[in-house]
Amino acid sequence: EDKILVTSTDSRIRLYDLRDLSLICKYRGYANLSSQIRAAFSPDGRYITAGSENHCVFLWSTVHLPSTLTARKDRNNYYEAIKAHNAAVTCTMFAPVPELIFEAVERGREAAGKPRETPDSVLDDRAAPLTGYVVISGDYNGDIKVFIKEGKKKTSLPR
Repeated sequence: EDKILVTSTDSRIRLYDLRDLSLICKYRGYANLSSQIRAAFSPDGRYITAGSENHCVFLWSTVHLPSTLTARKDRNNYYEAIKAHNAAVTCTMFAPVPELIFEAVERGREAAGKPRETPDSVLDDRAAPLTGYVVISGDYNGDIKVFIKEGKKKTSLPR
């Protein structure tokens, strides 16, 4: 919406508000000393992802609440890192329509004879659609990886 992510070679990602050009938060954790590394928001704006020169995919929450009152609210050092590649990860992004990936994975499971496990199955034998996030990453060597974080299934039936 009115925010922009800026990556730089000091291993920081800065989130700016475009309405008044103020710095909202600095995200730390990833390594970037010389590469052009892109950062991106999740479609709902709750997460940020970026690659790293240390071969990892990094994820930060944009709604992180500091655990202490003295913690600076304009810095976020809390992240998850996934060792994903054998070269610098230069691009990561969230799939804008993750349902397309979930459907493709489900078709692959069915073709392999491994249907999705449904511990809380739906009464009318139709599996509720999956939700969640899909992160796609690419590295300096051209390798592409897809990461899927399945969320709770959407259903209109009462529990």
